Amino acid sequence: FLRDGWRYVLFVEAMFLLVLAAATFLRSFAPQINSGEKPFELAFLNSINRTETFPPPDPWLAGHSISYYYFGYVIISALTKLAALSTSVTFFLGLSLVAALAWISAFGLVYNLVVISRRRGAPESDHGPALVPRAIVFGLVAAVLVLVVSNLEGVFELTARHGVGSRGFYDFLGIFGLPGPYDCSAAPGDCAEWYPTRSYWWWWATRMGSGFDIQEFPFFSLHFGDLHAHVMAMPFLITLFGLAFQTVVGARETSEPGEKFDVLWIARRPGRFLFIALLLGGIAFTDAWATPLAALMLVASVLVANWLRAERSPWRVLIDSAAFVMPVLAAAFLLYLPFYLHLESDTRGLDVTQLAGASAGVPTDSLATRPLHLLLFWGPLLWVGLSFVALCVRRQGRRLLAGPLPWLAMIPWAAPVGLYALLVASDGGFGGLADELEQRGANLITLGMLAAGVTAVTLCFLGTARRPARERDRSDLFVFLLMGFALTMLLGAELYFVKDLLGWRANTVFRFWHQSWIILGIAGAFGLYRLTAGWRLPELRLGQMPWRYLAGWGIAFGLAYTIAVAVDPWETLYSRWWTATPGLIVGGVAIAGYAVALASGTASRGAIWGRIGWLAATAVILCAALVYPVLVAFDRTGGFRNAQTLDGLAFARDEDPAEFEAIQWLNGNVRGTPVILEAAGDDFSGFARVSSRTGLPTVIGWLGHEMQWRGRPDAVSAPGAETAFTLRPEEVSRVYTTTEVREAESIMAKYDVEYVYVGKLERQKYGEAGLEKFGQFMTRVFANSEVSIYHLPSPPTSVRR
Repeated sequence: FLRDGWRYVLFVEAMFLLVLAAATFLRSFAPQINSGEKPFELAFLNSINRTETFPPPDPWLAGHSISYYYFGYVIISALTKLAALSTSVTFFLGLSLVAALAWISAFGLVYNLVVISRRRGAPESDHGPALVPRAIVFGLVAAVLVLVVSNLEGVFELTARHGVGSRGFYDFLGIFGLPGPYDCSAAPGDCAEWYPTRSYWWWWATRMGSGFDIQEFPFFSLHFGDLHAHVMAMPFLITLFGLAFQTVVGARETSEPGEKFDVLWIARRPGRFLFIALLLGGIAFTDAWATPLAALMLVASVLVANWLRAERSPWRVLIDSAAFVMPVLAAAFLLYLPFYLHLESDTRGLDVTQLAGASAGVPTDSLATRPLHLLLFWGPLLWVGLSFVALCVRRQGRRLLAGPLPWLAMIPWAAPVGLYALLVASDGGFGGLADELEQRGANLITLGMLAAGVTAVTLCFLGTARRPARERDRSDLFVFLLMGFALTMLLGAELYFVKDLLGWRANTVFRFWHQSWIILGIAGAFGLYRLTAGWRLPELRLGQMPWRYLAGWGIAFGLAYTIAVAVDPWETLYSRWWTATPGLIVGGVAIAGYAVALASGTASRGAIWGRIGWLAATAVILCAALVYPVLVAFDRTGGFRNAQTLDGLAFARDEDPAEFEAIQWLNGNVRGTPVILEAAGDDFSGFARVSSRTGLPTVIGWLGHEMQWRGRPDAVSAPGAETAFTLRPEEVSRVYTTTEVREAESIMAKYDVEYVYVGKLERQKYGEAGLEKFGQFMTRVFANSEVSIYHLPSPPTSVRR
């Protein structure tokens, strides 16, 4: 394998290191762990890093273990220990690692999709992979579509920054947080550079309908910097897609009779069975929201493989597939059983989204997606993916529309839509259903567009599956399967949501849209390959040198010059537009010239103009989708002029040296996971900062997050159940404010408190009156100008956990 494939292996490893270095370089300009959900993620990472037993203690709920899918933090913690670095450094190194792993995962999957499509019908080979230029190109396109390309909000943020467009135009767009052109005279700080510089302008790309939307895509997630479960799951989810593709490709009609996927396959392939179960279970342990997609993708690939392998009855296919899938699912659960034994959750199944009669406090602008917002968010990926689907429908039009295929193709959307209508009607009668349709208004267009997309993709899938084996492209088949999942999830998120503490669809859209972006990026890259597969370069030469080499040198120069502008050690290239843009101009012209020549090739005149028209539209849409990442890169890095560091807590040293010194003392002198008391306060605030930055469990951290992870404890009615962690903030307040030592000791004993932290925040919230008592029964083990830390040498026996 290595003798034949060492060039491919070396290329992938070099690409991995390059992306890791680039991601780390960009993050070094904005490494602060101080916003979003980064404090709780750092708390989990620190808790896991210092615990001596598993499950790890919950750093924000003393006496309990973490009730969250925390496998990603275990992985980063293991690398933290191997690298002998602090978690404040490996926090963002871990995020950069995830980006690099996701990059090569997307590249590898599409590389193999392209290669197998090109070698359709060729005999199997055990030789290592060769470097296929076209597969490399579209593998890189996949990585860019998944991780770099963004939605179109950035275009309008840039036009607003430069005063383009009227207030009415921006009202028509309806992007929450972008009310109109910037008023640079009233707020010059918003227009300090050529790119937008108003605070958090990039936030609104994920909040189109209202401030309550959560519409993330991978580039936003990576630049925002939350080391969150949905981000860490990306490379593993793409790996499972690769496993599903391998399943479909491996089911050849000429296989041995025993190669079907059933329970006997498990006995013959125990190593592969264990790998599949470990991967599937690991995804659930890393991000439980990815479990339905991962499991259903595996099930679907096995069903397709068993169906394609040989002509057999549908019932036999179902029986064999179930005999394979059920043991895999059981093993995926049992291999991670200790995690599930300690897991609590606030999710309570599915519910239907109803705009008519929505509960008070539910943001109705976020209950349904407007058609324009669907296009602004998904336009780039839908364009490239559905262009491929349109080509499929055009080439196989009559075959696809004949017989029962069109009716079968409607089932994937008609079933969930019909069930939704039935559930709404059963709740409010036909009058309630009519009210719901009226309230949805333009959202019905959104549903129609998604239903049309699902129908077209399903038609292509069924048409490809029905083709003779020698004509069937397994890569096409698998990509249609992927796209069907993505579009169905988008449609489903308009009708249903997973019930949780929020009580509406915010988290459902957040997770399923993010997963759909990954799928559509992969499908779009392969679609671009299939759309251009028949294009060939014309035999044009400039003198004796093929002009394609000139285009290649132009692209290389443009890339090198652009990188030089970003780094700019000479402080000269960046200063003026005419020194900053030559790389973009030369590279862009070279790419455009190469693409136009490729589109013309030897095709007929009509085909040439069709190709050039589609290519121009594709170039405009994708370039528009790259505006947001370019603007964000400049804004977040301060034009690549911010001070650089990899320490995510360096800002704390600068902002509050006394507290930073106290945190460093705790990290350097306290072993294990004793409980520390600190001030309790609101979510997304400076509270719980000690437990976050040390991993030491505190009595209560961000209360809202604990309720999201565990549900509302005051709703538990079982005798003896702890129903009062919502009362913990009040008990923390009493410990700090009471002047009675015995009262403070009693509450501290209840939670095994061993350390008490008294800093600026504690004094501001609780005052000075009750702080002197700590010196009467505790030892002050640390003190500086603003912080005192007290230790209880022999903590009383716990009354109740």
